[in-house]
Amino acid sequence: MYVLDIQYDKEGNIIPKVLKLNREVIEEESKHDGYDSIVTSEIEMETQEIIDAYRGLAKIEDSFKVLKFEFKARPVYLSNKERIASHFLICVISLVIMRLIETLLGDTYSTQRIANSLNKYQAHPFEDNIYLLNYYDEVLGCLSKIYTIDLNKKYQERNELKNIFKI
Repeated sequence: MYVLDIQYDKEGNIIPKVLKLNREVIEEESKHDGYDSIVTSEIEMETQEIIDAYRGLAKIEDSFKVLKFEFKARPVYLSNKERIASHFLICVISLVIMRLIETLLGDTYSTQRIANSLNKYQAHPFEDNIYLLNYYDEVLGCLSKIYTIDLNKKYQERNELKNIFKI
């Protein structure tokens, strides 16, 4: 117990002024701050294998979260089975591409930050054949270096944009 000698008033409420902390228990417990305990029935596995498996599960859970929130996999407002399957296929392919980008960036940036940067990087028509690119950040800077393309130009011609985004 972290609190000793809890006292109550006539209505059954805790009297906060009388609370005493059990400093010994708090100090002992604080030695374990920042550590996670893993309970498993796998007695044949090495410690590092168990830790790696646990991290893999966390990555899978994160992938479902990314599918749901970043790629809007749910809810689905479609009724045709082929369209529903296509929607999920696009979401899963997007997730694979995102994980590849994360790996290329050295797992430095979160999925949300990468998605935010890519979503904000847009070309707006400015003049004939000229487009205004009004967003640039650190993530785009790293992608510029990896792909050796200049994403920091304020203005681009249509052909330059086509060359950047060609498949």
